[in-house]
Amino acid sequence: MSITLKQNFIQKINDKLFLLIFIVFIILSCRKNNNSNKEIDEHVTKLLPLIEQRIGKVNANKLHYNQELNGVVYHDIVFPLDMVDLKKSSSQAAQTEGQYSSYFVSYAKSNSAKYYIDPSFPSNYIGPLRTAAKHWSNASDNISFTETTTKSLANLICEGKESISGAAYAQYPDGSGNIGNRLYVKPSVNNKYTYGEKLTLMVHEMGHVLTLNHSDENTGTNAPCSGIYTWHAANNCGSIMRARMYTCGWTSNFANWSLGDKYLIEKVYKFKNFNETPCTQQ
Repeated sequence: MSITLKQNFIQKINDKLFLLIFIVFIILSCRKNNNSNKEIDEHVTKLLPLIEQRIGKVNANKLHYNQELNGVVYHDIVFPLDMVDLKKSSSQAAQTEGQYSSYFVSYAKSNSAKYYIDPSFPSNYIGPLRTAAKHWSNASDNISFTETTTKSLANLICEGKESISGAAYAQYPDGSGNIGNRLYVKPSVNNKYTYGEKLTLMVHEMGHVLTLNHSDENTGTNAPCSGIYTWHAANNCGSIMRARMYTCGWTSNFANWSLGDKYLIEKVYKFKNFNETPCTQQ
């Protein structure tokens, strides 16, 4: 009988010890989560003024910190944590679209960009990526993308990233004069897209690494006339930089830039053989 009582006593002690350990684990987990949320909030709070220098007023609730991407995400744009405060920057680089928000990318950098295709990058996007690079290079004498097989020489690294929530993300330039240095594609969700859709997606994301904003999100930082005809209109198939793209006519051999895209590239990088009526918006 005494042995049974002793066993019951030991069992109760073990049960209480287990319960105590479980409670401590829950408390520590909550603290960890709170610290993690605090860290996320701090990243967003820190970068918000710098993001608004670049794209205008945004809702902070639409921003979130992504530790894996080492930046704050807004739609399909990743803002790096080491962005330059443009108000404190003495950069004399050539102005890009950010001349409306004091943002700089050097023509010396945009005209000598090298991109590297990481082994993780989905194979069915390699062709569209290369074609997108060709179309951007043909759009302006101040833009040139060439492929390199040496990762350390690349200004832009193109990777497959299953963890991203959208179809593709691009990193915005940090403000030092360089282009954005990452382009991500989510492999599993893109098999359903046609070649033309893959191509326009790659052109769109490469526009972001060149510091171009969404043409249909007029936050006051877009170049004059770049937002016109963002949706389908006569003789215009939609801006390639529209947040929700509606494009047509893009092929391996033809870049169907919209009128708004041409105005944008002309104002920012000087569109090659530009022959449209000059934009009169300020």
